[in-house]
Amino acid sequence: ARTLTVAKKSISATPGTVTGPASFCPGTQQTFSIAAVSGASSYTWTAPANASIVSGQGGLSVVVEFTSAFVSGNVTVVSSNCSGTSAARTKSVMRTTLPGTVGTISGVSAGACSAQTRTYSVVALSNTTSYDWTAPVNANILSGQGTTSVVVQFAAGFTTGTLSVKGVNCSGTSATARTLAITNVTSTPSILSGQATAVCAGSTQTYSTSSIAGAISYLWTVPTGALINGANNGTSISVTFPIPFTSGVVSVKSATACYTSAAKSLTVSSLVSQPGSITGASTNLCSGGSFTYSIPAVTGATGYSWNVPAGWTITANSGTSITVSIPTTGFTSASISVAAQNACGFGTARSLTLSALPSTPTAISGSNAVCPSATGLVYSTPAIVGSTSYTWTVSTGATITSGQGTNSIVVNWGTSAGTVSVKAKNICGTNNTAKTFAVGLVACRLDEEVAEETSVESAMSKELSVYPNPTAGNANVVFGSEVGGKYTINVLNALGQVVYSKIAMSTTGENTHAIDISELSSGLYFINLIEDSGMRSLRLLKK
Repeated sequence: ARTLTVAKKSISATPGTVTGPASFCPGTQQTFSIAAVSGASSYTWTAPANASIVSGQGGLSVVVEFTSAFVSGNVTVVSSNCSGTSAARTKSVMRTTLPGTVGTISGVSAGACSAQTRTYSVVALSNTTSYDWTAPVNANILSGQGTTSVVVQFAAGFTTGTLSVKGVNCSGTSATARTLAITNVTSTPSILSGQATAVCAGSTQTYSTSSIAGAISYLWTVPTGALINGANNGTSISVTFPIPFTSGVVSVKSATACYTSAAKSLTVSSLVSQPGSITGASTNLCSGGSFTYSIPAVTGATGYSWNVPAGWTITANSGTSITVSIPTTGFTSASISVAAQNACGFGTARSLTLSALPSTPTAISGSNAVCPSATGLVYSTPAIVGSTSYTWTVSTGATITSGQGTNSIVVNWGTSAGTVSVKAKNICGTNNTAKTFAVGLVACRLDEEVAEETSVESAMSKELSVYPNPTAGNANVVFGSEVGGKYTINVLNALGQVVYSKIAMSTTGENTHAIDISELSSGLYFINLIEDSGMRSLRLLKK
């Protein structure tokens, strides 16, 4: 017998990749396809929610219609034969999303004048079918609405505003607009380059500025007498300077048909600047000798010219500094000067007045408020190098008791306010300019009043003293106590205000209490010693 073996047909394989769009606008028909599957006799397609298959069911390609309510889902397909159905193959689909924000708007934003037209554009954005442009107030879209490029026309009255654009597709419009601020003004030039110093009379120089967005011309101004050669409305000019020429200003503005910017300016000069202050000894040059004088370097200078009084000798010269030898006799006052030089000549000179006499004293220290008829007042001035003596003068009623000729004097004051003044002197003479110090009067307690307040001290030791007096700060108060106990020492100024106070314990016999008034101003102070049995007082002079 002959035998025939038969087997059941296998289920066809899962279909391959489904081809077709992944996203699209709702309310449209879209085609989806697969490649033929070996052994398959038919194919079954399934549409997502809010969509339906309108043709091709059972075949390798179907047309699916998506309603306006469609959001997202899967298109599914299986292959079939007499033995059954394969596993499903799916494709995820969704409605088109909103366009993103459009890229940067290209175009000139400054200097937009009335009746002018300008083109603005953006790069095409994916997932976008058109572009919605909005013009600024007092401007309108002349052409290109819906495309990536528009022509904008500006009307009378336009000053400033915003151009904006959004992407559009079947799902709507971009959530955020791309904007560009547009104005009718232009920027002030930020650069003005060219020769600023050593611009010699009769020379020709070139000056330039950078191009300004929106500007259609540039307005140049040059110094009086200077001539602009050729074009005068571009970013660069050629200027010939007059003869003579010292200094002036070159300036430039950007301009449109409706606006002119502020100016960018450059000061130009033929000569270098005047040197700065001359440093060196200017007074007390009576004895002669060697001295050095200097100035800071001057920008653009190629040399320096120094002038010194007749009889003086320049022993060293580095340009910005000289050393001079001054004769020991015959000099009272004069001046030295220096001027900086460049290719055009010498600039303005700087001078320093010199004197054989000492300088004027800088300050007077001492009490500026004193008691009527106060004694032992100390006034002093800082010593001046080279000065041999000092001449002091006090107001009528006051008397210098010691120190005349030195930089410190002791004065007994009178009964009126006045002044203390001092002049410095060296071997050549006296500087006639004095330093003056005003001294006022304050109401002070009389010794008789103090004695009346302390009449109870008859029951205690009469001993009370202070040393040193006058003092620069530290002093010792010495007093006797018959029984010892708590005491208070107060220091009062001339206005009766307590400026120092201390409570301590004394012992029987002699006691010493140290005080420090170094932080107080110079002048007269009162020391009050207060015990249970009464108060004793004395005066203390602070230097």
